[in-house]
Amino acid sequence: MKKCIDALHTKFRHNPLADSVSYIKGDANDHIQKICSSEQWRTQRGVVLLDPFGSQVNWRTIEAIAATKALDLWYLFPAGLSVFRQISGAGTVDPTHESSITRLLGTEGWKTAFLKPSKQGDLFGETENLEKFVTLASAALFMIERLGGVFEGGVMDEMIPLGKHAYPSYYLLFAWGNASPKATDLARRLSKAAVAASDRKYGRIV
Repeated sequence: MKKCIDALHTKFRHNPLADSVSYIKGDANDHIQKICSSEQWRTQRGVVLLDPFGSQVNWRTIEAIAATKALDLWYLFPAGLSVFRQISGAGTVDPTHESSITRLLGTEGWKTAFLKPSKQGDLFGETENLEKFVTLASAALFMIERLGGVFEGGVMDEMIPLGKHAYPSYYLLFAWGNASPKATDLARRLSKAAVAASDRKYGRIV
C-alpha cells in the first residue's frame, strides 16, 4: 500500500490542488462508512469510485453512500471475479465464497436467483440438485436492482462491461443519491457520456 500512496504523491505533486488531497490508509469499507456518517451532506456533493480487486466492497458501504443522498457512485462491480466464478458449473458454492457473495450483495436472495432446482434421473430414481443459472450480465443486473432499492436519485439502466469482451470481469455501474430533477438530469447526461465513451469490443473506457 505504501508504494501505491507514494506513487500517487509523485504523480500529482505538481497539481495546483495537491495540498487539498488527503490519502487515507486502511480498510476502505470502514473509512467510507465513517466519512458518510460524519459529514454534513446537506451542503455538500461528491463522487465515489469503488474499484475493488475482488469482493472487498461490503453492501453496508453501498448503503452508507446511498444514505447521504448527496453522493454519486461509480462502481466497478466484479460480476465475473466475485460472483460468476465462485459458483461452479454444477451449482455448488464453497461456504467461504457463499458468505462472500452474500456480503457483497447484501442479501441471500442471490441463491434463488442464481441457482435453480434441477431433477436428474438414474437407476435409483430422481434426485434434485441445484443448477447454475447465473450469467455475467444477470449478476450485474441483480446488483443494479439492489442499488435501485437504496439510491433515491436513480441508477443507470445500462451497464458497461470492462475486461475481455467475451468475459468481462467487471461491469461499470452508476447510481446517484440526489433525487432532485436538476441532479437527475445531470446524472443521466453523465451516464450517457460514459456509455458513449466505452469501447465494447475491447472492454474499456476511451
